[in-house]
Amino acid sequence: MSVAVGKIPRMAPSPDDATLLHFNPLGIDLLSRNLREEMDRRPRAPLGKVKPFPGAGLYALYYKGDLGIYKGLKDTEVPIYVGKASAGNSNYGDAPNLAAAQLFRRITDHRRSINEATNLDASHFDVRYLTLDDI
Repeated sequence: MSVAVGKIPRMAPSPDDATLLHFNPLGIDLLSRNLREEMDRRPRAPLGKVKPFPGAGLYALYYKGDLGIYKGLKDTEVPIYVGKASAGNSNYGDAPNLAAAQLFRRITDHRRSINEATNLDASHFDVRYLTLDDI
């Protein structure tokens, strides 16, 4: 076998190393990575301009205003808040038959509470969201 200078040949895992032989497709690390990568592919939208849509899922809020306390997060891809909206037996007090637009309602709740603050406005935030099957 010839090996190019500077390249390390790939070796198969040792049969004695059980951790390398085990793969859990539903492991929390893999699920988290898949969700994060898919979320990052979604476009950011101004928080104040999200139109109604059906479904439950995940969302992230991003700050783009001028408030000094959030200066380090302004215009970055680091969310200021990450949340979820569940369908069915909701954690947010809605009846199960209202879950069709649960994620939109959760985003709307954030928009409303941000606008109630004296030093914030919904225009200071973007949102990115990902609808998910209710599992």
